[in-house]
Amino acid sequence: MNTLANWLTRALLFFFPVALATVAVMQQMDGLAWEAAFPSTVYMQMHAPLPKWAYVDVANALARGRASDGDRGVMEAQAVILGGGDRDAARDILEDGLSHSPANAAGWTLLAEQRAWDDREGAADALSLALELAPADYFLAGRMVRDAGALWDVLPDDSKSIAVNEAPALWRLNDLRPQLPAVLATQGGPEIMSQAFHLEPDELRAMNRYVIAQRLGTRS
Repeated sequence: MNTLANWLTRALLFFFPVALATVAVMQQMDGLAWEAAFPSTVYMQMHAPLPKWAYVDVANALARGRASDGDRGVMEAQAVILGGGDRDAARDILEDGLSHSPANAAGWTLLAEQRAWDDREGAADALSLALELAPADYFLAGRMVRDAGALWDVLPDDSKSIAVNEAPALWRLNDLRPQLPAVLATQGGPEIMSQAFHLEPDELRAMNRYVIAQRLGTRS
């Protein structure tokens, strides 16, 4: 028994440092992947447009990170899509990323947008999660309200309410106003904005004038 115990102790003493070193190396590789993708990842989070080659570079850099880093996977999938890569491969990366980071609202928003092509109810489920996780996210507000308008016919009522509550920010925050035309171009967009400003008809009219001016290429 003593001999067996000694061997087990030696094995633990050998493998424990090896395991720690392995984890440290993986974390370092993940850090290097994020560092290589910086600062493009910051612009992507802000939805600032980048040239296609920049997205390809981000995807290639982040692909070298840890698979268990779900936020990395979500960002890689977004870069693949924006860089014109394989959407099916990107969806696989995205779903794997969300399995590790299920609280990533941007990831669920992106998944909703990808599912909308062939699975509208699945897209509505993904968007509902995003709306619940980040009902007042400055950088996601325009996308989520726009996606809610696009999925209005299959979106659950509680998710519709969240989208309606979020919609006024697109008018009240000047930096978000340029996203209004895309929202109103969806099937449910006009309904969302009408509900959002049903107690403020003057604001609704002012918003409509702004959107018309944007479409005509003039300033309101």
